[in-house]
Amino acid sequence: MKGITPRWIQSGVEKENDTEVEYHEIEPLHAAAENYEDSVRPESLRKVVKILAGANVGLLVTVGILLWATLKEGTLSSKSHNGPWWSKDIIDKGPEIAVTFKPAYNYSSFDFKSIKNLYTKYPLDESKLLAVPVPNAQKYGIPPGYPTLSDSQIENYSPAFIHQFHCLSLWRDSYWMLRHRLGIVPANYIPPVFIYWENEREHLNHVEHCMDYLRQTISCWADTTMEGPEPHKDGRRIHTDGMGMRHQCWDMEAVWERFREMRVPMRYLNASRSAA
Repeated sequence: MKGITPRWIQSGVEKENDTEVEYHEIEPLHAAAENYEDSVRPESLRKVVKILAGANVGLLVTVGILLWATLKEGTLSSKSHNGPWWSKDIIDKGPEIAVTFKPAYNYSSFDFKSIKNLYTKYPLDESKLLAVPVPNAQKYGIPPGYPTLSDSQIENYSPAFIHQFHCLSLWRDSYWMLRHRLGIVPANYIPPVFIYWENEREHLNHVEHCMDYLRQTISCWADTTMEGPEPHKDGRRIHTDGMGMRHQCWDMEAVWERFREMRVPMRYLNASRSAA
């Protein structure tokens, strides 16, 4: 056919400059098209479909296995409470800083009002508690938090340092209660007023909990700062008070400000929800 590029269909031999040259004519494109149609007849198409179907099944099985493994890992993590749960996941602690410990006994002062003023920056009771929302909290394997009143699916949590300051304040109160009973307090000492739901016995039980809580907090951080003994009046070095030593710390004020930017005031939380 005129105007159609041929494909190879036949062969022969002719002489060119007294040299035998083998040649092959080519098949026209319309014939090639017919051959192509033959190659994709229903039988061939069914074979291709079977191959693709098999590949799809294999892909689905692979995805299913990966999904099952992912869900299993998440379930095990939730049950064992070994999920990656640290404050740095929610509140950026910022860069580490060096802090040299110095005496600041006003934090253990006998003046109840003054000491309370020092601690009021960090809320010490649930009426003033602040919390931050934690998305998908269940994946970390942690217990339920405070749901927001507007959306019970959003769980909120308070950072541990607030609880730790709270326990430290209770320890201080109990210490001065004991000194008051022993008669070794200044004349202007003001006995603590217990929070509305605690009597003295409950307060002391609360302090017992704080003892265990702070013990675990200390064990958790395992501060490896090296401390040397302080010189005694007679020149001997027999004990250390830990002062004057540089520690690896974080900027508490900066952490507190970041927390305040994210906080959800207690009035927006369902703090009365019973335990599940």
